[in-house]
Amino acid sequence: MELYSELYAYLQPYMHGALRSVIIQSVRLAARKFCRESEAWRYTSTQDSDVDTLTYTFDISAYNSDFLRVMSVRINDSDDVLDFDDYTVSTDRTSITLENYPPSSETDGIEIIIAMVPQYDAEELTEPFFERWSEAIISATKADMYKHPKKPYTDLEQARICLLEYRGFLGEAKMENFRDGRNVDEKIDLTKAMEMW
Repeated sequence: MELYSELYAYLQPYMHGALRSVIIQSVRLAARKFCRESEAWRYTSTQDSDVDTLTYTFDISAYNSDFLRVMSVRINDSDDVLDFDDYTVSTDRTSITLENYPPSSETDGIEIIIAMVPQYDAEELTEPFFERWSEAIISATKADMYKHPKKPYTDLEQARICLLEYRGFLGEAKMENFRDGRNVDEKIDLTKAMEMW
């Protein structure tokens, strides 16, 4: 796990006069924002399944994160993602129940991918995610902090530039979701899209 506080050294030179605690809190909020908007912070639960089991649990508590949504459910290593009406998520957001898609006796597993958001008091993210998206979190933090009114570091033009950088990272993360085939809401037929041009 990588600590949010590790980003302080990158942000402090830009935020003259800002308290360390304000910068770290802004990093926390930026990480939550990025994870919520990109759905890039994910947990994958792979479990054995059988014909008699319709409810499958998952536990994201070790990641100090809140449940955002189930991104996809796959059965039997299939490339096909179940439709949203094929399962329901429990009210406590710790399990799914298959509705219109009972497993067959040939099923050898179920894969559930959950989008998560770090909790407000989270101090860290896993290393691969942190390394991949720390620049996005830095850009979102700077965009937010530059907008603070009447501070030595207030700079609305820099806030706009950092927001554009952040949106670029956000677009990149969404494209990765698309390429992974995990974000079923955003799937489109690229062949048909190309024919339209």
